Amino acid sequence: MYFKPTQRENSIHFSDLLCPSLEKLKGTLQINYKVDFEWLINQYQFKHVDSLPITIVGGDGSLFEEYMKENFSPQITHYSPNMERGLHHTKIGIHLYDDDSLRVIVSTANLYQEDWDTRNQALWLSPRCPPMNDDSTNNGDSPTGFKNQLLKYLKAYDIECLNRG
Repeated sequence: MYFKPTQRENSIHFSDLLCPSLEKLKGTLQINYKVDFEWLINQYQFKHVDSLPITIVGGDGSLFEEYMKENFSPQITHYSPNMERGLHHTKIGIHLYDDDSLRVIVSTANLYQEDWDTRNQALWLSPRCPPMNDDSTNNGDSPTGFKNQLLKYLKAYDIECLNRG
């Protein structure tokens, strides 16, 4: 297994983001430029959430196909972003929880061991965002317009599963 204990005090490892203390996961979306599929799935296995739906946008599609041939994982869906519009360097996760709340995670690390062990300099976790109800003001958006900007960004990928608002 690729898991290494956290080497610095007060640092976070990728698998910590999958911890039930943040809430019980229902599924995740990972958008990233470089993905080591085996390492990533090992992180989910370490926290015993590898049977949940995982959608990955990014990484090398041929490496994903190779990984899937060796390790059939029906819960994993992979999409390669359209690179005609430029280079894709996103490093974002969206975690959906059992109560239909979600959390957005933005990082400086790609999804492979070396980045998380030695190069991740920044990590932002949104507060847990509850599902909206009819009484939500501003359509559930913040004063900065983060929700609308994130939805616009996801729609630009032109991938059906990301176009659900």
